[in-house]
This record gives sequence, structure tokens and C-alpha cells, in this order.
Amino acid sequence: MPLRPGNIGNPQTLYAISKFSWGENVSIKVFLDTNTLISFFNTNIFELEVFRGYCDIEFVTFEKCIYEWKNGIKRHLINIDFLISTIKGDFSNNDYESSVAKSIIYRAIDNLGIDCEEINQMVVTLKEIDLGFEFGIASEGIYLTCKEMEERFKRWVCSEDINKKGLLRVKQFYKIVIQELKGEFRIFDNWLQSNNIKVIHYEEVFMNPHNIIRFRQILNDSYLPTEDLEIIFAGLSSFCGIFLTNDLKIIKRSRTLGLNHIMQFVRVEDFTDVVKSISSNRGGNGV
Repeated sequence: MPLRPGNIGNPQTLYAISKFSWGENVSIKVFLDTNTLISFFNTNIFELEVFRGYCDIEFVTFEKCIYEWKNGIKRHLINIDFLISTIKGDFSNNDYESSVAKSIIYRAIDNLGIDCEEINQMVVTLKEIDLGFEFGIASEGIYLTCKEMEERFKRWVCSEDINKKGLLRVKQFYKIVIQELKGEFRIFDNWLQSNNIKVIHYEEVFMNPHNIIRFRQILNDSYLPTEDLEIIFAGLSSFCGIFLTNDLKIIKRSRTLGLNHIMQFVRVEDFTDVVKSISSNRGGNGV
């Protein structure tokens, strides 16, 4: 498949970037956007090692990318309409976050061991309550950690009348949901560690006064989506050579960053050609 300038950047430039920034025998830094990070986690956990076989690569991501995925799952689990449709047997999945949330819900129902009548009682109860209100969760609730959700759940259980059978089942259901959610996140965190994916933290990026000045300049000058700017800047400030994403809007608007930024924006489908090109320029396998 031919390389397409404008989509993946010039491979000679990428090689020059990696040589200039990290030296001949040090890895090129590749930033994983949220969509690519979760795609690798979801589809083929060994694919990252395949890429590393072509040349030395250090994969990194940003703390916000992880929050985006985890919060997407939590958002589904406090959405009453989503809960009810899933409990009633809606097996359609609009995205990976919803499929994980549905899997958690199904396992929680199975662990409860309740019959159809009790499931219907749960559905009726869910229609009568506002989980966001009951949990003490406003719109910012999607940013709660599992521990914070668990603490709010415990307070909710203690503060409500549990004599109603439907409400009791909802509480038992949520106790299992939170346990399953923690398990899912633990699997993901272990995957990050086992695949040597470095997580860039907020304080590494935004506690540097020079970075704040640069970030404001980019915020003012570029046409990149504002919701993605923090993630993109995390890659820039960490001197990544490649920003790997399937978001075409980001790739197209990345040109508004100007010529002073060395990070190239690359689609996943083009990434193999890029790393092969870098490898061949280096004499193979990063040597």
C-alpha cells in the first residue's frame, strides 16, 4: 500500500525526527489517542509487539485518554434508559464502552440469580428513581473514580429504606456492578503495564510554565477540536514523533499547528507502512 503524504507524513521526515530527538538506537515515541488505545486493547493485545518488531517503539498515552474510556463506561451505568433497555434484552452495541457496560450488567443480573418477576420489579424501580440524584452525582459524575462511586453507593444504601423489594434488588445489583467495573478497570490497567505503555500524567504536562504558554498559543492559533487539544498537547510536550489516531478531523486540522511542531499525525491503517519505512532507513530493527 503506497504512502500517502498529507495523511501519514513523510517517512524520511519521521526518520529524521526520531534520529534527531532520540538518537539512532533509542525508540521513537508513538502517542496512542483514545480510539487507538482502546482499539488495540479490544481487538488484539499482541499487535503492539508486532509493530515493535519493525523498529524500536515507545508507546505512550495521556491520562485523559484513559479517563475518557473509563468514564464512557460509567456514564452508561448510571443512564436509566440504557440500564432498562439492557436488562430487557437489548443486545445491540453502539460502541465499545456500551458493550463493556452491557457485559457488566448481564453478569450482575446473573450473579443476583433473580427470576423474571424480580427483574420486572427492578425495572419498575429504576423508572421511579434518578440514579444521578440518588448517588449524589451531577453531570461531573462521569469523572468519579470507582472508589468514589463505591463510597457514594454505600451512602445511598444506608440512607434509603431497603424494605421495598425492588429497591433492595437495585442496590444489590449496583453492589455487583461496581465490583465488576473495578475488575474491568483492573484488567485494562494491567494490560497497559504488561504492554509497557507509559501514561503521561496531567502534572507532567501542565505544571511546566513554558508548556502553559505553548498550550495557550496553540489554543488560540489552531483549528483543532478543543476537546482534543489537551490530549494532542500531551503528545507534543512529550516530544512524540507520531500521534496515532483514527480521528480524521484531528488529522486534517493538525496542519493548523504550523511547521514548528515535529509530531506527525498517522492513521492506524498507515502505521505499519510508516514503521517499516523507518526500520528500513535505520538499517532494520532500529539498529
